[in-house]
Amino acid sequence: MHGNASHALRLAGHRDDEVTRSALQALAAWGPVGARGPAELAAALVDVTTTATWRSAAATVLTPTVWTVQPDLLPDVVAALVRGDAGPDAERLRDRPARQRVLHLVDGLCGQSAVARRPPVPVRRVADLLAADPTTLAAAARLRAALIWPRCHVRRRSPRPRRAGGRPVAGRGGSSGTARGAELGAGCGRCGGGRPGRGHVALTLTATAGAAAGWTDEWRARLRTLRTHPDPDVRTAALAVTTAPGSLRS
Repeated sequence: MHGNASHALRLAGHRDDEVTRSALQALAAWGPVGARGPAELAAALVDVTTTATWRSAAATVLTPTVWTVQPDLLPDVVAALVRGDAGPDAERLRDRPARQRVLHLVDGLCGQSAVARRPPVPVRRVADLLAADPTTLAAAARLRAALIWPRCHVRRRSPRPRRAGGRPVAGRGGSSGTARGAELGAGCGRCGGGRPGRGHVALTLTATAGAAAGWTDEWRARLRTLRTHPDPDVRTAALAVTTAPGSLRS
């Protein structure tokens, strides 16, 4: 094992976050060497209780000379994150960090589709994992498109709620104030239930009033309920609404 790589591996679990970030980034120069390299990178990405070092690990995992040499690394990391997606849900500071890390990896892979097409198996395995869940089906489609086209043409965007008749409903508005929030809350209660159209309307009301109210406990609870809606389109749209806009940092 290269001496510098060995040194980086020893520092990858350092208690100082800055040292750990530098060590994880340094591994990209040599690839994850030995048995510990992939394990250290995976651990830094999968542990959603930590917030300071996962982006450095993700940057190294997404380095072509790393994931193409270690074809199990990306699928194993994504599988672990999918299994661990029961973390903080619609909280004030963090919102589904495992899911956000998965989407971050998908964005990175779509940005290097020319590389992905040469050893397509790791990316195809990740796409297959994500295709098993209706709420990540769009991410799976982006990866599969990246294996075919010169660029990933399908942009990640929040599904736009629609009325039962198929017409789009208004997105987040400029509503504010407790009176408006109470009015929307009552409407949300009336529009809930298992029907997709009502679920989308309830989601629009929740997104509008929740943002206006600063995502209080009540509105975050409503969003969690919609994320378990019987209709997969409603669940997917509810997962696209985030209560913690800065949570990609975490």
